[in-house]
Amino acid sequence: MTNELLELISQLPLFESLPRSLVKKTLNGTLPMVVPRGKSIALQGDRAGSLAIVLNGLIKVYRLFPEGKEITIRLMQDGDVVLTDLGRVGDISYNENYEVIRDANVIFIGKAHLQACMAEHPELAMAMLSVVHTQAQCLADEITLVKWQYLPQRVASFLAGLDPEGSGAVKVRLPYEKTLLAARLGASRESLSRAFAELRAIGVNVQNMVVAIDDLDRLREFSETSSHDLRTRCEGK
Repeated sequence: MTNELLELISQLPLFESLPRSLVKKTLNGTLPMVVPRGKSIALQGDRAGSLAIVLNGLIKVYRLFPEGKEITIRLMQDGDVVLTDLGRVGDISYNENYEVIRDANVIFIGKAHLQACMAEHPELAMAMLSVVHTQAQCLADEITLVKWQYLPQRVASFLAGLDPEGSGAVKVRLPYEKTLLAARLGASRESLSRAFAELRAIGVNVQNMVVAIDDLDRLREFSETSSHDLRTRCEGK
């Protein structure tokens, strides 16, 4: 492993608080593997034998139900970690599918080696717990938004987040195609189209993957308005 690659990996959330020597020991000479679009790095029900770290790319995490319904749980990007209960003794299975949407470079660290490193270096175990907590908090925040906001607000929040420092009239590019965006926001493709249509009233216009926003501050204000106020306003028209 080159020093440049080690430095890059050391800056990821899982390793940023750890000494370089421990990062190198944990990686144990493992090199990134290129996983092309359409392939999966793990399947629901498979035995979990390693920790996967996404260096770059885009991975869809979803569950399949017996009746064939698919629910997208989250999208993994640069620096995210595929976590299972690797600290538990015995066989562990993945609860979700991990499908590569954009070619990804992934590092796999074997379960036995990782457990040995955590036993010898408690700070690595604490770093793992920190990542688990962060991912759980992000999922809790998303569930809260789904319950609290109606879809046009969630779309507005997402669009505003693409240019967090911007103001006034801006253009942003969607980071992935609209079917995936709809799944990411907990909606159908048709519902997303209706939400974009509703947002035209406050100056949001979509052309393919580019979104023109007349007033980003107004969009943020819309996204932060309580759902009750918005629904009351709509019902009163």
